[in-house]
Amino acid sequence: MSKKDAKLGIAIAALIVNLILPGLGSIIARRTKEGTIQLVLTIISFPLMIILIGIPLYIGMWIWALVTSINLLQKAN
Repeated sequence: MSKKDAKLGIAIAALIVNLILPGLGSIIARRTKEGTIQLVLTIISFPLMIILIGIPLYIGMWIWALVTSINLLQKAN
């Protein structure tokens, strides 16, 4: 397996994990600072969903994590 194939595999795994829990896939892809911020804000959004402010926060983190994953895929190719 070449280095390029390994990067592509990590990028695909990051995308799949970011679909489930935003931020965790970014951490897996070694973007720890960005991933930690995404993950913390995602976790904070869950209790805030009771007062509805958490819903747009979660959606924003989900979109940010997907954009991060797509950028990783583009760099891997």
